[in-house]
Amino acid sequence: MSEKQDTTYGKLVRDGRPQIIRDSGAEPHVRVLPLDEFVTAAIDKIVEEAAELKSAQGDDRLHEIADLWEVLSSIVSALGWTMSDVEAAEDVKRSARGGFENRVWLVATGPSRTP
Repeated sequence: MSEKQDTTYGKLVRDGRPQIIRDSGAEPHVRVLPLDEFVTAAIDKIVEEAAELKSAQGDDRLHEIADLWEVLSSIVSALGWTMSDVEAAEDVKRSARGGFENRVWLVATGPSRTP
């Protein structure tokens, strides 16, 4: 008789994932992270979701952007900010450095050509 082995994940998952695992017949082993560990895990999750966005195609990109947005929103809330705070910070940076609307790609820099 073969016993099923545990699968180790060690990653942040959506709140509904444990029930989905139970519904599949397995038992999830979870813990609730304290704030500092949550923020670190959420930043790791952003990296994971960004990699998924990078490899996504077509409409799948929208779903990956939604995943990124969800994680970012959770971090903002956990740190006591609002999306309005983020938008205000975005406006300050855009005013100082511009945005990404012009799709500027910096190829290289070199010596100044002004005398």
